[in-house]
Amino acid sequence: TEKEYLRALQDFSPDLIISDCALGQYNGASALMEARRCCPEVPFIVVTGILDSKADADLVREFTSRGAADFVFKDHLDRLAPAVKEVLGIDAVS
Repeated sequence: TEKEYLRALQDFSPDLIISDCALGQYNGASALMEARRCCPEVPFIVVTGILDSKADADLVREFTSRGAADFVFKDHLDRLAPAVKEVLGIDAVS
């Protein structure tokens, strides 16, 4: 919930925030705005389902303009681990 998320931002010091766009009674855009306000240095990765190509492009543009570090579509979750490593500056282990 929004209340739990806001409390977690205050009480917990995350290294990374991963959020879905649709969060039931809350949404990813609001979660991103609060994260940028409370902990602007913490990378924020957005995960979402496929919409359509124009809507996808608009959504990616909106979130990245608001400070999202990366954007991963649910049908390409294989990109999530590399995205996390990249935003945290973790080198791949050989």
